[in-house]
Amino acid sequence: MLKVKANQLTTWGEPGCPLLPRSLREVWAQDPLPKYIAHECRLPDGSTLNALDASVWQALPAFTPRIERYLLALLDTRYEAIRSLTVLGRPWPAGLDPVSVPWRARTRNGLLRAGILFDKAWLGRVTYGELFAISGMGTVSVLDFATAAEASMERFDTASDRAEREVNEMLAPVLGEPWIESITGDDPRFAEYFVAMRRSTTAAGIQTAVTDVASAELDESTIGHTLAQLGAHAGDALRALLDRAARIRLMPLDVALRDYVEALYYGSTARLHDSEKVEILLARFGLDGAGTSPTLQDLSNQFGLSRERVRQIQERVLARKPAQPIYLPALDRALDTMAAHAPLGATEAAQLLMREGVAAIPFRPESILAAAEFCGRVPTFSLEAGRHDVRVVTNPSLTYASQIASLATRLAMASGASNAAAVAAAAEADGFTVSPPQVREVLRHQTTAEFLDDAYEWFWMPRGTPSRNRLTNTTRRMLAVASPLDIRTIREGVQRAYRNRNSSGGVARVNRPLVVPPRAILAAFYARNPAFTVEDGRVHPSEPLDYRMVLGDTEQAMVEVLRSTPAGILDRHSLAAGCQARGVNTSTASTFLSFSPIIEHVDSGIWALRGVHIDPVEVERLREKLSMR
Repeated sequence: MLKVKANQLTTWGEPGCPLLPRSLREVWAQDPLPKYIAHECRLPDGSTLNALDASVWQALPAFTPRIERYLLALLDTRYEAIRSLTVLGRPWPAGLDPVSVPWRARTRNGLLRAGILFDKAWLGRVTYGELFAISGMGTVSVLDFATAAEASMERFDTASDRAEREVNEMLAPVLGEPWIESITGDDPRFAEYFVAMRRSTTAAGIQTAVTDVASAELDESTIGHTLAQLGAHAGDALRALLDRAARIRLMPLDVALRDYVEALYYGSTARLHDSEKVEILLARFGLDGAGTSPTLQDLSNQFGLSRERVRQIQERVLARKPAQPIYLPALDRALDTMAAHAPLGATEAAQLLMREGVAAIPFRPESILAAAEFCGRVPTFSLEAGRHDVRVVTNPSLTYASQIASLATRLAMASGASNAAAVAAAAEADGFTVSPPQVREVLRHQTTAEFLDDAYEWFWMPRGTPSRNRLTNTTRRMLAVASPLDIRTIREGVQRAYRNRNSSGGVARVNRPLVVPPRAILAAFYARNPAFTVEDGRVHPSEPLDYRMVLGDTEQAMVEVLRSTPAGILDRHSLAAGCQARGVNTSTASTFLSFSPIIEHVDSGIWALRGVHIDPVEVERLREKLSMR
């Protein structure tokens, strides 16, 4: 008996791979095996061709030439009977990369020459006749194609289920956490993980999936399934990202700042870092805890470099620094500690941070303020001159300003745009009380918020990460299907997506519901958002959008199914069946059908693409058909 490891990829004639593909085993399930072949395979007398699945390797000692000649002759002699039979008997899984299938070189080269190696739709529907017709594809290659693909697909299905469970377990503790939205691909400490997640699939909609995970746009089960479909590398990258975030969370302030500056200067590449350059940068930006900010000339004298060289080192970091606030828990702890213990002297404050474990060295409050500015935080305290030392002082507005700014940024990016009343309500849920006027005061003077109305009520964050703005992403998805769209149509699609998220977001979303701005605010948002242009009340994308580059696999399938119908409308069952035929899991298709903004519920049981003109006569005809059913 030959054994094969569970994760080992094999091809036809090797352990773990069926000797005969499922499509032929099912057709010839009642045909008996010749006795000499049954004995050769260590199968009991009376066994049929249906026994030649991957389990045959539990008893088969070796793939002998006699078995190979028999199988090749079987296909050759029955070619006419199978030429119109679909080889795989099922759609190609959306998340399975054909490149990962361990076909023999001759098989792979034949598919590559024919230009269909990466065509998942064709691979899922190809017949034996079409496969034999490919130049260079003989009987061995046909069997190799069918059996190796079958083994890979079964392994993918199993791995996908396991990956979904693992991803759900991994995401459960972090979904809804306020800090998850501050982790972006623009931050060099996390860039490599986002790249790995994008590279894990050929689907161009991966950025949307990554954004959904980071901002918890979908419910936990849907995110888990989406990531699982992207392949094992996506889950591995996400796990590594969360591990990196956990390590940063435990770092003292001085260590975390050094880690961040080092990543800004060197990126995520593995190389020996020049500690002198990092020291120069920490000192120049006032992040070393000393409480000073030396000039270029001071650093030039100290490190023996020219002023121009010091300036170049500084500019390299400034050019790479993200515009939005970054993830740095130690800085938040330092700001909270200063606010909680003020008033106190600066020297005492530096020692306090070390005693509290916030920093590993005495860390001056002047450096905390410099770090807050460098990392996109609103300070919780200020400094005033004292008789013997600078003193840390605070007041209620400063105490809550940092929390208000952070909360407002999260709400604005989560909904796309938010308002002062929503921030005040969320603040109360977080345990501190502020009024809408106080929120407006902080937003106007201490953040980069841009107001969308004359009352200074609605605002958005134009300097945030564009890919993290849910309203921008949701609108782009709709415009990729139909463009231009009027504000009313867009708002209905946004309402559909947000309503589902609010109902499935748990306690975190109850306290911070996604808000849909009124039409006038939406019009102002699109007019000021560089991703869009507004003409005569209709919204256009600033650059052409291809739905295959913007939507994920599930929504792509929905678009293709609905566009393939003359009337452009379908009932739920037909739409789900069409998606399933394109390799989309039925439950996933049903979930997306319930909240996807690109889908419009035209009538009871009738669905269409949002923004696409539908003939009322066709709607009535389908309604009558459904009522008769």
